[in-house]
Amino acid sequence: MKKYFILLMAFSLLLLSACSVVTVKTDYDHSEDFSKYKTFKLYDGDKQGGNALVRYPELKKQIDVIVKETLQDKGLSYKESGEADLIVNVHATLTDKTQLTDMGGARGGYSTWWGPYGSRTMVSYYTEGNLVIDLVDSAQKELSWRGIGTKVVDGSAQNDTKKLRKIITEIMKNYPPKTQ
Repeated sequence: MKKYFILLMAFSLLLLSACSVVTVKTDYDHSEDFSKYKTFKLYDGDKQGGNALVRYPELKKQIDVIVKETLQDKGLSYKESGEADLIVNVHATLTDKTQLTDMGGARGGYSTWWGPYGSRTMVSYYTEGNLVIDLVDSAQKELSWRGIGTKVVDGSAQNDTKKLRKIITEIMKNYPPKTQ
């Protein structure tokens, strides 16, 4: 029994450390000339229940500040009001997930690890979060660029600006896209 507990704990730690990575996907309008964008403003109208950030207004403010700083570091100017070239919409989703892991063993036989009927299945529950950053061309009212970061949510990034900055920097790494 002690071997099982130690193995389970080691596997759980391995699983959690593997899930801490942010998976990033980006897409953009390949016909767009991104050098024309000089200014941006943040969209604040998403008050619907589909955006998980509505439930966490302090987190939303933190993310908005970091996105604003990141875009300014990329040479864009922030506009509090008036017309801007880009409208930045930041939203998030949270999805409860279940993971089943077959721990192996001899099915219906004898395994040196587990004894008779050695197969074990481990069930893990976790929450997956998607942070989506949309850059909308304000003149055309069309999406120009989208970055999505997907990560297992452990709650630690919520109060850790350094972790949030790392996640947002990773999402925004490919903006503006390299022209081919």
